[in-house]
Amino acid sequence: MKRSFPHLLFFLLAYIMAANNLFAQGRNITGTVTDSDGEPLIGVNIVIRGTSVGTITDINGGYSLSVSDIDILVFSYVGHLSKEVRVGDQTVINVILQEDVTSLDEIVVVGYGSKRKSDIVGAVATVSTTGLATKPSTDLQGMLKGQVAGLYVTVGTARPGGSSNILLRGINSLNASTSPLYVVDGFPVSAINEINIEDVETISILKDASAQAIYGARASNGVILITTRRGADLKGKTKVIYDAYMSVQNVRPNFELFSAEDYIQLRREMFRADNARASNGWIGEYLPDENIFTPTEKQNIEEGIFVDWLDLAFKKNAPLYKHDLTIYGGTEDTKYSASLGYFYQDGVRYSSDYERYSGKLTLDHKISNWLSTGLSVYYTRFMQHQETSLWRDFITFSPIARLYDDNGELNLYPLGDFKSVNPLWWEQTRSYEYFGNRGIYNGYLQITPVPVPGLKYRLTASMDIRNREADTFMAIDDPSNVQGKGYAKANFYNTGNYLVENILTYEKAIGEKHRFDLTLMQGTDIRKISSTSGIATELGNDFFGINSLGSAVESVVEREAEERRMLSYMGRINYIYGNRYLVNFTMRADGSSVFGANNKWGYFPSVAFAWNLHNESFMQNLPFITETKVRFSTGQIGNEAISPYGSLATAEKTFYVNNGESIVGYLPGSILPNPNLKWETSNTMNFGLDFSLFSRRLYGTVELYKRTTTDLLVRRSIPAGLGYTEIPDNLGEIENRGLELSLNGYPVSIGDFSWMIGGNFSMNKNELTKGVLIDLETGEFVDDLANRWFIGEPINIYFDYRFDGIWQIEDDIANSHQPAARPGDVKVADVSGPDGVPDTAITADDRVLIYRDPKFIASFNTSLKFKGFELSADVYAIKGVIRRNMFMYDFNHGGSLSGVLNGIKRDYWTPENPVNDCFRPHNDVTSEYRGTLAYKDASYVRLTNVTLAYTLPEKWVKKAGLSRARIYMRGDNLLTFTKFLSVSPEMSADSYPETVNYTFGMNIHF
Repeated sequence: MKRSFPHLLFFLLAYIMAANNLFAQGRNITGTVTDSDGEPLIGVNIVIRGTSVGTITDINGGYSLSVSDIDILVFSYVGHLSKEVRVGDQTVINVILQEDVTSLDEIVVVGYGSKRKSDIVGAVATVSTTGLATKPSTDLQGMLKGQVAGLYVTVGTARPGGSSNILLRGINSLNASTSPLYVVDGFPVSAINEINIEDVETISILKDASAQAIYGARASNGVILITTRRGADLKGKTKVIYDAYMSVQNVRPNFELFSAEDYIQLRREMFRADNARASNGWIGEYLPDENIFTPTEKQNIEEGIFVDWLDLAFKKNAPLYKHDLTIYGGTEDTKYSASLGYFYQDGVRYSSDYERYSGKLTLDHKISNWLSTGLSVYYTRFMQHQETSLWRDFITFSPIARLYDDNGELNLYPLGDFKSVNPLWWEQTRSYEYFGNRGIYNGYLQITPVPVPGLKYRLTASMDIRNREADTFMAIDDPSNVQGKGYAKANFYNTGNYLVENILTYEKAIGEKHRFDLTLMQGTDIRKISSTSGIATELGNDFFGINSLGSAVESVVEREAEERRMLSYMGRINYIYGNRYLVNFTMRADGSSVFGANNKWGYFPSVAFAWNLHNESFMQNLPFITETKVRFSTGQIGNEAISPYGSLATAEKTFYVNNGESIVGYLPGSILPNPNLKWETSNTMNFGLDFSLFSRRLYGTVELYKRTTTDLLVRRSIPAGLGYTEIPDNLGEIENRGLELSLNGYPVSIGDFSWMIGGNFSMNKNELTKGVLIDLETGEFVDDLANRWFIGEPINIYFDYRFDGIWQIEDDIANSHQPAARPGDVKVADVSGPDGVPDTAITADDRVLIYRDPKFIASFNTSLKFKGFELSADVYAIKGVIRRNMFMYDFNHGGSLSGVLNGIKRDYWTPENPVNDCFRPHNDVTSEYRGTLAYKDASYVRLTNVTLAYTLPEKWVKKAGLSRARIYMRGDNLLTFTKFLSVSPEMSADSYPETVNYTFGMNIHF
């Protein structure tokens, strides 16, 4: 953080301090004071503790002071934590001051401007980008995991170039999007996964209505504000920064496979069980191996030829590289910046990788004392190759296989059955490519009328243009093709977002106690999407890969396009009395083309109050309390995330024959238009407490909130006799309640040593308080069983039978509620019997609700710093998540234990091993209700990263012509403690795996 002072005041203070120094006795010491980024701090106050003797730093952050050996120097600077250093025998004392993230003077971006933290009345959280930039990933959303209380971040896809899903304060919609609104440099964008983290300066998360209402109809899922780096006044100098890191990636599965020996025994047990069932017995006899294995398999067993498919499923030590070069500088009138970035990630799955080039230019120029202008251009190009097979194809393949033929060539059919294709083979005959370009362009013109101090008018214009292409190719000799036809498909996507806004702001102070600011905005937003696809189902040749599409004998071309427009007005006023009482009023009006003709406009008001208790006179007798602010807000925000033509009558393509020729026509669709369709509206209340104690050594925030979302966007079933089957409608209500805590502190900060600890904790509970399905006979709302939506219950649930163990030989199965079961089969709970008396059969009423959402989310971070060394670590924990694991029951995932496929190793039931956790293997008839074993606890605790960094001494780097040099080593996802058997407890069992990363990087300032 940099602060500039008027030259007159600067030299006056310097003169006063110099005069005081005349009375100091002892030797002279020198040094420099910098911030955590190595930037010099101008005007840092340095005094000898217990005296008025001191000085301030000059324009280069340097100082000189006469001291004695026993003196203790106190370094203090606005916006930073104070630091004390004992002189001793030192002659040079260089100090790094850490930013005080709770400082009242910290500037926080809040949307359509920024404010001092002490003036904020809403729930706004900020994220430091310093540590994020070293994470070996392009997933900017994923970098926010554990950084902010109430932010639930899960991996969407872990493949190179993938992104994460973000949920802020729970689910508040059934069909519309639940993703937050991303705003980059004041411009709402649809995605941020192409944004280079090195270009990001600040990230703010708007949580409550008072903060979000300024974005109205798109803010119901929260708002994430991203501000990118621009130029700075460096007195005409230019600064160059080079950042680079290299990482290696590996997969660490949380399971074992059945080994070849285990798999052979599984096959034997499978046929033994079928033999027992056929003879109406329980134990069964083992069949001879020739009745179980094919001749090829039997030969492989005899020769000991097996394959470790888990070892082949993932590449080892897959590399990842990143390089970034940033240049910035300027004068008071003209500021500029430029950056170039390169990122490459080799995937741990075959054929997958990701490559990205990015560049950014900014220019800000003050034309006169009342007129300024600026622009920024961000461009990125990326190329992604996706894997050609699922990794489950590897781990479910029989290990009794011959990987190579007698000539050392890869076997197409390792089992010799001419149907089980070697999963390594697909890399030769398939490709899935995805690449595109994106440009984000921003420009502004700002007028500051000299006769009216505090008044500003700003005209902004922004564009976000994305062009993408997704290609799928399967060669003519691909084993999955029918009659060797080959297949190719090219999809072209184009999106364009265009925004023009007029923003008028006015700030005014009246006397010493009254301050207010006013913001007025008018904006026009247009979003366009189009896609074109060409599909070829019979290629003449495939020599040129996807470019062979033109040789197709059979082909189809498809085209889709949509457009949505929004006109918006917003007004916001903040009033502050005596730096104690703060009031905020906001009103936004949005008119959107996507809603019904009778409800084009939505209005979103909010009001918030805050009280800075620490500025009250009665708090002055409590010196341990540094800051205390109580906040309350309430308001409305909306969600317009439906298709652009969701309220209109649509036509559907229909083929018919006329005079022997096939003709395409259009008929009315099955959805009845609804001119009354309107916004989903969220009514929110938020109570917050911000505090800091003991001179800001301990600080934190407590948030309590309640959000009720009404007029949910759903499709309601209607009688087919009307000629339609559905109508889009506003029905139902969801309520979210939650608690968020964050606490940080500096238990130790002595001399060159400091220790920081912090963490956050959040809980959320959502409930469908009003139904969305109407009983056509009674007209009342009822549970929607098809979608698993139950009135009075959370949105995110499973609805199934409950696993109750395994039937044992001694059980009275014939007189039970599962009389057809046999020992070794799955037992499910009978919960529908009246008065606790079990039924004689399992019915649909025996299904129970299984809650999926986490009970709480927590994170912990700590950092130790000594001189130039820094050791930091982050831990992330999530409790109560239930996830369906397909590997526990599904045939295609090897979970049915039918012996056809291999799978995750489990201790299954046999007459000699009567376990109660897993059913008996079968071939012909597998255990009924085995799907109840799928619901597993996916809670976990993870050591998300450990970083060891060293900032080289200034005297070393100056000899190399540098101003700062930092090197670091980092490990990501080093340890994960979970019971969920997969490659990640966050995703579907067969998703692209998360990786353990080891990274070495450097940061150099020229």
